[in-house]
Amino acid sequence: YPCAAAIEMIHTYSLIHDDLPAMDDDDLRRGRPTCHIAFDEATAILAGDALLSEAFGIVMKSECNAEIRGRLVELLSAYAGVDGMILGQTLDIAAERQPVSDIEALEEIHRHKTGKLLTLPLLCAAWLGDHPQDIEALQQIGERIGLSFQIQDDILDVTSTEETLGKPVLSDEKNQKTTYVTLEGLEKAKDDVARISERAKERLMTLPGEKEF
Repeated sequence: YPCAAAIEMIHTYSLIHDDLPAMDDDDLRRGRPTCHIAFDEATAILAGDALLSEAFGIVMKSECNAEIRGRLVELLSAYAGVDGMILGQTLDIAAERQPVSDIEALEEIHRHKTGKLLTLPLLCAAWLGDHPQDIEALQQIGERIGLSFQIQDDILDVTSTEETLGKPVLSDEKNQKTTYVTLEGLEKAKDDVARISERAKERLMTLPGEKEF
């Protein structure tokens, strides 16, 4: 539970900062006013900073030996940091100034921005559950889940409603972002979600244990 809480704290910090005026400038998240709208911009920045800092203290409370706790700290740093989620966010912002024109460049953004954070809990679980031999497979599964998740998010941004999503729709268009929908079209993007999700399931089925759920 401490490790799960630490990951969710990093996730929530990332959302608070992503919604800031300097980033996506959104005023709704999970059906409620975003942090900088409910309070103010300085409070939102500090809240995100606090959640990120506190996450590393919380993960150290995980019930495992010191070596595994060290592994968890390394994973949180690597997958949320400059070679992980932050790199993805940086590439995403750069793409607003100079839009990407091919799927490979878009995948590079989202492999880091979304995929790293969705892979992180799988790898932490491998160490906590004494299954380091599964790490390579779990990295592949996490990357595929992250990519399919992001394509689906792009689809929902143009097909869903604010009430259903709990956040603004057409946000990508407002921020002039290149998405899978703008590059491929809606139907091809839907096909990609199904194809990549199936690849994640296929890799999952190579692992031991109960997988029915």
